[in-house]
Amino acid sequence: MDDRSAKYRAFYAQLICAAAPRIEQAFRNVKRERFAGPGPWSISFGGHPYVVTPDDDPAFLYQNALLALDPARGVNIGMPGAHAYWLSGCGVREGETVLQIGAGTGYYTAILAELAGPDGRVYAYEIDERLAALARDNLKGIATVELRERGTPGCGCGPPIG
Repeated sequence: MDDRSAKYRAFYAQLICAAAPRIEQAFRNVKRERFAGPGPWSISFGGHPYVVTPDDDPAFLYQNALLALDPARGVNIGMPGAHAYWLSGCGVREGETVLQIGAGTGYYTAILAELAGPDGRVYAYEIDERLAALARDNLKGIATVELRERGTPGCGCGPPIG
């Protein structure tokens, strides 16, 4: 199957990651649709109501927009431009260990894994059981990620997933 989103990812990454080449490459490498679930999708530019995309064309995902995971609760894959800015401030280097709280479906976890590289490690936590299950599936091929969810008696964080 042809990768319909490759050109969208390249443009999107360049647009939101100006002057941050490593972060731009991480955004280019990670397919947002993998973490969004099947379309059509509900997106918002923050502070505005969600708008449902007309279909499942991945072009709609490569906007600097919130992507609803649970519109009723306002749970989203966050605004990519803001995350790119914050990631730039964090300065994650290859080989580092990163801790993420609130993995959602794992999109930014995968971005962090790209930044930490093959010798790094990402420990991600998600307390919502449904989102953690989706993240587990989405991140299963990334060996450097350890995802934990709530549920294990005694530790409050749950067993490793993935």
